[in-house]
Amino acid sequence: MRNGIIPGAALFKTVGTGIAWPGSGANGHPSRTDVPYPVTTVEEAREAVRDNVRIKPEFIKIWVDDRGGRTKKLTPPLYLAIIDEAHKLNVPVAAHNVTLADAKLLMRAGVEGWLHLPVRNGEVPDEELISIIKQRIAKNDRPQMWFNPGAGSAASGREAWDDPLLRDTISPQQIQEHWGDALAKMTPDSV
Repeated sequence: MRNGIIPGAALFKTVGTGIAWPGSGANGHPSRTDVPYPVTTVEEAREAVRDNVRIKPEFIKIWVDDRGGRTKKLTPPLYLAIIDEAHKLNVPVAAHNVTLADAKLLMRAGVEGWLHLPVRNGEVPDEELISIIKQRIAKNDRPQMWFNPGAGSAASGREAWDDPLLRDTISPQQIQEHWGDALAKMTPDSV
């Protein structure tokens, strides 16, 4: 599967369908509303985790995004239940979220990382979020924590890489290893 014989098949083995408020996952586009497992209650959230775990995913993706106010998003009781149930079953949880407030709550709740930049939509990481992340790393309460090295694919240029969360969590060497000369060549025209 991971060899790509069936294109994209590894995505479903890796994370399953993911979990979101109905209609708020996978870009919130109506053609993709079947991608995440929709939940609106704590019991549905826990059942979605148990259902996803049947395929032995490497992690479970959750969407905490109201799509610019167009839909509801997973509430803290829902994503707390998802994280709790997944951790009981020893499966990490990664988040797609937009707001600084949600990023802080998710990290405090035990999410292992983000699949995109954890704060977008005009907000920026603050010292409190960085402190929460550093505390979690020092606590070492989960076997792994990560940030998507491809998170910069949404970056608008080199200046997008100059943010406090990135500087405090990803070394310049890691950025260079992943992006290499492509980052150095980023200009407003090329992006």
